[in-house]
Amino acid sequence: MKRMSACLGFAAALVTLCCQGAEVEIHYATRLGNPATRFAPPLATPEDLRNLFRDDRLKPDIASILQQWGWQGNLDDLYRAAATAEIADISIPVGTTMPFMSSRKDGKPVCLRNVVWLGREPAPAFAFDFTSNQRNYRCVTPKACSNFFLQDRGAIPVMGIQKTGPATAQVGQDVTYDIVVSNTGGSTVENVVVTDAIPAGMSHTSGQNTLAFNVGNIEPGKSRQIPVTLKALRRGSFTNRVVAESSNASKVAGEAPTVVTQPALQIQKTGTKEQYIDRKATYDIVVSNPGDAPLSDVVVTDTVPQGHRILSAEGAAVAGNTATWRLANLGPGENQTLRLALTSPVAGTFTNHATAAAGELSVHASADTRWRGYAGLLLQMIDTVDPVEIGQTTEYVVTITNQGSAPDTNIKAVMEIPPEMELVSVTGATPGHVEGRIITFDAYPQLNPKQAIQWTIKVKAVKAADARSTARYTSDLIRTPVAKEESTHTY
Repeated sequence: MKRMSACLGFAAALVTLCCQGAEVEIHYATRLGNPATRFAPPLATPEDLRNLFRDDRLKPDIASILQQWGWQGNLDDLYRAAATAEIADISIPVGTTMPFMSSRKDGKPVCLRNVVWLGREPAPAFAFDFTSNQRNYRCVTPKACSNFFLQDRGAIPVMGIQKTGPATAQVGQDVTYDIVVSNTGGSTVENVVVTDAIPAGMSHTSGQNTLAFNVGNIEPGKSRQIPVTLKALRRGSFTNRVVAESSNASKVAGEAPTVVTQPALQIQKTGTKEQYIDRKATYDIVVSNPGDAPLSDVVVTDTVPQGHRILSAEGAAVAGNTATWRLANLGPGENQTLRLALTSPVAGTFTNHATAAAGELSVHASADTRWRGYAGLLLQMIDTVDPVEIGQTTEYVVTITNQGSAPDTNIKAVMEIPPEMELVSVTGATPGHVEGRIITFDAYPQLNPKQAIQWTIKVKAVKAADARSTARYTSDLIRTPVAKEESTHTY
């Protein structure tokens, strides 16, 4: 190792090391600003620095310095950044080794390599960042001497993105796109985030309109693949755009267009709106394709409510309470009508559902039917003793039974006893009011299916005869009186 002193625009010691046959120069600088060797006048403001690199008289010397250093960048990139980039006010710490520093010797530009700052305190300087030939650099210029140097901060990470997907799809189908984010630069792309904007007319299972993927870091020459599956909701041309951003590379974007066609499927159902139980209700199911492409293998199912029974289903396979039709083809604008008949044993309003499905398409229709029961009232009257001796008693038992399947209301009963009988007492479902030989009972509010109401009329025989007693009733459903006569022999 050989030590020597030189005046280099700053006080310095030059050390030459012999390493494996190669000489390495190291300069130890302790003072800056020697007028004889400084590269340019001292700097006071960032504008002074801009003027330094803007000065056409200095540009050949700047080029010479960088050529001596072996720089592979583009001078225009350096000059452009010096004119426009943000200039930072920094300090060069004591002990910092600078890759080179511009200086002068006998007025000529000299590139000094491996300069170590060993001054008493940090050296004030200006600095700005720029890129050239896909590498990052920082240009640092001490204020005291304008002896600039460049720090090579590594290759620029270059990010690329590509998005591919099907050119066509159909409404209701899943559409899968492949997003490939790559690093074609010379250094790691850091903190990559990919955002995928879902176009209106498509949807993602998350329900979000924009998807975000944290990819992390991508090494040089590497790539990341992201599959994205969307569902096509409607007909149209859609462009799915994706953007990749990172903390140290330029934003990139890609897109994939897809044309969505729509073989549409519709279904309508109409049928009997009201019917008595155990009778037949019929339904028409109309399946149509209002779209612009044919449908194949259309499956139509009709599931009748629990407890109902299918009476007929033309062209369908019937299993339990479900009828199934299969339509091989349904062309654009075409429709087909399917017919179904069923019955219900119970009263109430029930909904009959039908579904048509073809591939990913599925539509539904329904029709409501009000099934009505009917009230069937039976009037019965018997005498408990027959014949009856004069002076003895017998009882007439009047019974009204609802044999139907629906309630009846406001049941009014009337009893007429013969002149050969004398009324003794009246008991039963409602109070009775006597006027002469006529007994009028208060109305019974509601008689439910299979329910019966009863009255007992006790009478005494007062005259021998073939005595005839009559009972009759009306209700809200039966407005014309229904009568029943009972014959009793008195002696």
